[in-house]
Amino acid sequence: MTQSSSFPPRIQDFLDVTTATGTQVFFSSDRYLLLSLKRSIVAAAAEAGIECSVHDAGEPGQARDAFGATREVGFFGAKKIVLLDYAESIFPKTKERGGEKKGNNAKKDGDEEENKDKKAGPLAALFEEAVSTPDPENLFIILFNDLDRRTRTFSLIQKKGGFHELAVPTDDVIRAFAQSLFAPIRPTDDLIAHFLPTEQRDLFFIEHEITKLKLWAESRGMTTLSLAEASPILSSLADEILFRILD
Repeated sequence: MTQSSSFPPRIQDFLDVTTATGTQVFFSSDRYLLLSLKRSIVAAAAEAGIECSVHDAGEPGQARDAFGATREVGFFGAKKIVLLDYAESIFPKTKERGGEKKGNNAKKDGDEEENKDKKAGPLAALFEEAVSTPDPENLFIILFNDLDRRTRTFSLIQKKGGFHELAVPTDDVIRAFAQSLFAPIRPTDDLIAHFLPTEQRDLFFIEHEITKLKLWAESRGMTTLSLAEASPILSSLADEILFRILD
């Protein structure tokens, strides 16, 4: 895994958008990390005055548009940044029928994975072309929230380089992140510890809860906040997930 020097991760921790070209692939199972990286890419491009187009592979036609944009020349021959998010949508998952593998041992895992790659269709071919023969003038950044490591496609990504797996934040990183969100309010150690257990380790939830607590404490002129003081208005992650579903 690639450890970012800052948290949440920024594109500046991995490359310089003003000089980098070719194809760069980023993967994280944590959507919050990818969203933070995505925002930093757009901001860095704007700051450098570089044209940046953002595409969602889950939306019809946008992946194809992104692959086409990487081969286009920018205004007055200037470099472009093309960002393709939700790239896992290019490779739809195929459900394995129960018992099929047991009943036919002659079919090897490698053959099954090769067939998966073939079923992915023309977009997968465009993806492989972008990775194997990247455009030397533009920067193509591809974000995966889910990635099958058993496929030929993943092997190609690793072989060609430019692959970054965002590191899962440690307790120390989460602790520092939470403290920075609370600032200038000073949270007590027991309040910070509330957000460290694995079952609470949802960064969207942590950010939402701390933002809520910070506003509540500031409205009362508080400079410090303990777990006991915060408990009456703290939500559980289960409540947050239910709210998202209902919303």
